[in-house]
Amino acid sequence: MYCSSCGTANDANNFRCVQCGTIIQSQNSQGYGQPYQNVQQWPEASKADTALIFAVLGWVVCAVLSIVAIPMARAEIAAIERGDRNPAKLSTAKAAFWIAAIQLGLFVFGIIIAILVVVVAGVSRV
Repeated sequence: MYCSSCGTANDANNFRCVQCGTIIQSQNSQGYGQPYQNVQQWPEASKADTALIFAVLGWVVCAVLSIVAIPMARAEIAAIERGDRNPAKLSTAKAAFWIAAIQLGLFVFGIIIAILVVVVAGVSRV
């Protein structure tokens, strides 16, 4: 059987094309091996993949910036407390520290959740 999408020869028992993954047969009540009718063919290019990549990159960039901001804010707080900097900026330095710490904490929490989802999904497939 040949794939109608890419023309690759497939085994008669294949449900999907071995080359492109297009469904070439259905498993319906009329019997296995009947051609699949009314299949919506989606274009390969998808903005969903790009959006996911940008979301993950943004998440990682925010975590990296938090890693930089935490020691910077701590150093500024220490300098203000020693009297080396303007004391009016103490609240700003503390806010920067806590915002960065919370962002980093959320990043770590998200990584843990993502790992748990992958583990649970992997276990449920076995």
